[in-house]
Amino acid sequence: MIRRSGMAFAVSSLAVATVATSSASAQFVNGQVIQGRYYYPNVNTPYNDPLYDFTRTLVDGTDFTSGYDSGWRFDFVGNRFRIDFFLPSDANYFYFDLADGHTFNGYTLKDLNGTIPSFAGASVVASTQGNWSNVLTVASADMLVLDFRRLGQHFFYQGDFVEFEVQFVPAPGALALLALGGIGVRRRAR
Repeated sequence: MIRRSGMAFAVSSLAVATVATSSASAQFVNGQVIQGRYYYPNVNTPYNDPLYDFTRTLVDGTDFTSGYDSGWRFDFVGNRFRIDFFLPSDANYFYFDLADGHTFNGYTLKDLNGTIPSFAGASVVASTQGNWSNVLTVASADMLVLDFRRLGQHFFYQGDFVEFEVQFVPAPGALALLALGGIGVRRRAR
């Protein structure tokens, strides 16, 4: 009887910890606010074109556009962040050129209201082309930086996309529950 209750404690602790950590992985949720600012020709100079900047309240299933002739569609869902590239009506492609001598061409993405857990990192999940491994970086706990120049000279065509997985710093409560689950399993193993 004691063994069964010990096992039940371990299983219930692990279940609570699993729920806490899995819910912690879905960090971009309804009601959070993302501010995107476009910087060019360096990271200290806002581009100052209202077509590029945005402040959006996240809503599931709602993409929003920004950029040259609204050429970039952004989507934040769960722990994923995706950009779809669309061409202006007068172009077959658009590109970023390294020969112009500028040092930055891209976005800062900021958690405007402090409601998103701290950013810890980002990795590429999928893309139609290009080496995106160092394009999205963490600048601070509440800001991601997306520097298109790190792609090198690069052409985007209709239908190109990139999708990132963003890692977050776990909430202290989730870590405590996970530790409790581990204690229950260890106790059962004895």
